[in-house]
Amino acid sequence: MDDTTSWTTRSKPPPSEREVLNVLHQDLHAAAELARTPTAAFDAATKEVPAARPDPHGTQRIRNASREVSMARVELMKAHNRLDNYAEPPNCAGGFEARHRIVAARSV
Repeated sequence: MDDTTSWTTRSKPPPSEREVLNVLHQDLHAAAELARTPTAAFDAATKEVPAARPDPHGTQRIRNASREVSMARVELMKAHNRLDNYAEPPNCAGGFEARHRIVAARSV
């Protein structure tokens, strides 16, 4: 192997702690932004349906919107948990290296 190919096959250095935190914060903001749309749709669906006895279509719209809000909140909580676990890794004596494993799991 010559010198020109050896440097291209090396792996990149691990990201700095600041870079990891930036990625985790970006993920959190993205998840929060994605949660806004289903929440607005749920609010709209509940305002459109009369309080007494909603028709079946109105009830279904509320159920669908509620399901979307629930899924968006699960993703938001995952982003929160990744950030929290990075800041305070649970039962982690490995330090910075263990934090990188948590960040790698964020794509799961």
